[in-house]
Amino acid sequence: MLCEECNQREAMIHITKVAGDVTTNNHYCSECGQKYVPTDCVNLEEVITKQQKVKYLLTEKLRRDTGYSVAAFEFVQEAVSGAHRSGEMQNISARELLEVLRVLAAALYGKSAKSVLAGWGIHRTEDFGEIVFTLIDFGLLNKREEDRREDFANGYNFDEVFPEN
Repeated sequence: MLCEECNQREAMIHITKVAGDVTTNNHYCSECGQKYVPTDCVNLEEVITKQQKVKYLLTEKLRRDTGYSVAAFEFVQEAVSGAHRSGEMQNISARELLEVLRVLAAALYGKSAKSVLAGWGIHRTEDFGEIVFTLIDFGLLNKREEDRREDFANGYNFDEVFPEN
């Protein structure tokens, strides 16, 4: 949803006003909406929910030409979260994550997995690594000292693990 003032940036501040029987909803980007933030708020992050912040950060990164869609970032983030929730992988390695991503893509998209991933800009395991490290750069995933982008190189061949017929 775009800001209703500038109609250019993503709306990050959502204000609902109730006056008697009348309810109004207004939606502003962080720039235009700053003047509507209550003065007793320490900073804008107290107003923006975590989900909105994640979407905003991902959208901003995409605008800087990563070549990956928001869906790609959400897919990787969900795979990491799912692995951690299972309790089996608290400190997941790149190879373990690649396997989780492979299994999840095959389970969700079946024979369409390769084309779905390609539609998001993911064509090889190195792309998963770039997405992971982008999420790390934004503080949305944690990194161990030994973790490197190169750990995602040559994980598997998409043609082999995602057959289309």
